[in-house]
Amino acid sequence: MHDPLRFLLCAPWLLAPALSTAQSPGTDPIPVASAPQSPVFATQEPDGTVTAGGPDYRLHGSAGGVAFLALPGSSSASPAAVQFTLATVHRGDHVTFAGPATASPIAASPSELRYEHAPTLTERYELREDGAEQSFVFATRPAGHGDLVVRGTIVTDLPLVSASDQGVRYEQDGAGVTFGAVTGIDADGASVRGSIRAGAGFVEWVLPAAFVDAACYPLVLDPLIGNAFSIASTSNTDDVLPSVAYDASSGRYLVVWNVVQTVAEAEVRGQFVSSAGALIGSSFVIEADGDVGVRPLVVGINASNRFLVAFRRHALIVLPSISIDGSWYVRAVTASSGALSGRVLLDAPLAGDPAAPECALAGDLRSIAAGSDQKAIAVLRRNAFLFNGERLLSRAIVVPTSGDPTVEPLRQLLETADQLDGVTITRHGGSAGRWLIAVARNTLSGSTPTTIWGQFVDEDGDDCDAPITIRTGTTGVGKPTAATKDGAHFAVAWQDAATLGIAIRSVVANGACGSIMPVFGAVADPTTAGLDTQPQLEFARNKYVLVWKRSFLTGPVPRVFVRGLDPDGCTACGEEWSVDSTVLGLDTPAIASRASGGDVLNDDALVVWSNTTVRGRRFEAFSTTSVVDLGGACIAGPGNVPGHAGAPRLGDEDFAFTLTAPTAPVVGLVIGLSSNPAPCGPCTLVPNPDVIVFGSGPFALPIPCDTNWLGGQIWAQWILDTPGGCPSLPSYSVSSAQRFTIVE
Repeated sequence: MHDPLRFLLCAPWLLAPALSTAQSPGTDPIPVASAPQSPVFATQEPDGTVTAGGPDYRLHGSAGGVAFLALPGSSSASPAAVQFTLATVHRGDHVTFAGPATASPIAASPSELRYEHAPTLTERYELREDGAEQSFVFATRPAGHGDLVVRGTIVTDLPLVSASDQGVRYEQDGAGVTFGAVTGIDADGASVRGSIRAGAGFVEWVLPAAFVDAACYPLVLDPLIGNAFSIASTSNTDDVLPSVAYDASSGRYLVVWNVVQTVAEAEVRGQFVSSAGALIGSSFVIEADGDVGVRPLVVGINASNRFLVAFRRHALIVLPSISIDGSWYVRAVTASSGALSGRVLLDAPLAGDPAAPECALAGDLRSIAAGSDQKAIAVLRRNAFLFNGERLLSRAIVVPTSGDPTVEPLRQLLETADQLDGVTITRHGGSAGRWLIAVARNTLSGSTPTTIWGQFVDEDGDDCDAPITIRTGTTGVGKPTAATKDGAHFAVAWQDAATLGIAIRSVVANGACGSIMPVFGAVADPTTAGLDTQPQLEFARNKYVLVWKRSFLTGPVPRVFVRGLDPDGCTACGEEWSVDSTVLGLDTPAIASRASGGDVLNDDALVVWSNTTVRGRRFEAFSTTSVVDLGGACIAGPGNVPGHAGAPRLGDEDFAFTLTAPTAPVVGLVIGLSSNPAPCGPCTLVPNPDVIVFGSGPFALPIPCDTNWLGGQIWAQWILDTPGGCPSLPSYSVSSAQRFTIVE
């Protein structure tokens, strides 16, 4: 007999301001109440309906169903509307719920609307400022066999423009409603990714049968924490090209971006965000005369407890061929207060050369005690006008704890007739104090770069060794991005024209500067579909994290995705996750991890992007572990504690089964891929005895970065050489059993 189980089938949906009329056919006009002062509200009306919503959306709950409305941007337009009604819930041939739904809506709180369809089935809407989350709560395990299917009826004038496991979208002329991905979560916090089916007039959310049937719920799968949130939305203009960095001393991120002022000018602004994803204070101006088409950059200087921001100023044209600015500058920003230093010129053009069109910026996570002298590194790609080629130059920048930064002399790293594009540098140099610069380079006739060229540098920006070739070929490459674990292990990703996707390669720098022997991994393809561009790479504790833009030949507007990668081979080590489901396309992603800002024990990061506003979402590289004690022991004493080293996570090579403080000789370990409890007196052997390993342990089980392992379960229980009261095996006893669920 199983204990009662609780399932949560989540289908979050987000609403964005509509741009055209969309009204549910055959229905009366849906009342749209004005919002109170609170960002979200749910009001029980005298007629039994519920009016609810947030700044940009409304819900109208009536008997049996909910109308979702995306509010228009102008008073002359009508809301885009989708009506949802629960139709059926079933497993195989067994129907748990059969419509039509007749339950009345309940305003359970100012931020929640719900329907009690049955004593064991609740439909719930959690109201949030930027949308709402729809869920179905099952108090007990649904009867029947097979997948759990929740089916709803959709009534709308909007066409179905996309349907996949990432979500379902109804949209016309830019206005619409999106239902996001489905996740099953149990009372212990374990979860599993579900699938979605949709067609004319219906949508179905499906959880796999194995999850529903499990004795205890598996899998905490989704590493995304919380929801996407707005960082900047300036009235009457666009907020674009965000960058982000983290500072461990203050526990906050700094996000910087451009606010478009004119076709040529932008204001560079900043916003602090806490490690938990909350805005700290208001946005502030860093530079009033930025260049509209150039992304500002930000890095953390851990030894100084400051951020360094680099930006290109707007070029003021005085003659058809002469400008008096357009150079790169830097400012320091105190992490704890937001105090700004003066503006310091970074890019002093060489004689005959124009200002640098590209800059890359690196910080340092080391403290003064660890050898850092409070420096950042800037890398400039310059068109060498007189040389008729290109130069790559570096410049160290000293960032003291107060006062203005100071720049050191330029160092030339490369002078070539080849074309260069997309210069990048690792965000920090790790404990080894080595940074890796990468740039796309054309070494063949023609204008398309086909090579990824690299150079190791020290904290002064001086080259450490001979340049390296990270990728060579005949097809186009571009937009390289680089990250490092510790200044010895690196990864470089880039756009690859051969696959229309993202390619990535690991590089290990063996030896000190002057004697580096690079070891290259195989080129990997960590993304799966679409036209993938604009990669950004970061290291978060024990994983690389890749964020990128995906376009589609047909269907959805561009999305931003994020994925964890194996730190050794850079292969996929987790699912792909779309960070947002707003109606607008997503663009120009950036990412910073807490580890790169000095908090090396943390594995979460902040992903930012733009869709005419700047938005963000936290990402956790590793999910919460799922280890459950199942009992069954028949040996006395405070010891004999089963446990594990490492964690049951994808890519954890240190995972092992352990037994602490045994009070008797250890015979071995029983490992099962399922449970088959076998009572014997006071003892119960819980695992199915698929494998028996003799010895005292610990017993290692390295877990590969293979998504086929996600959700897999392992049962383990130790056998000891001492009487436990089992008549058939009187000389032996067993410890408590544990169940391990493999998570991301």
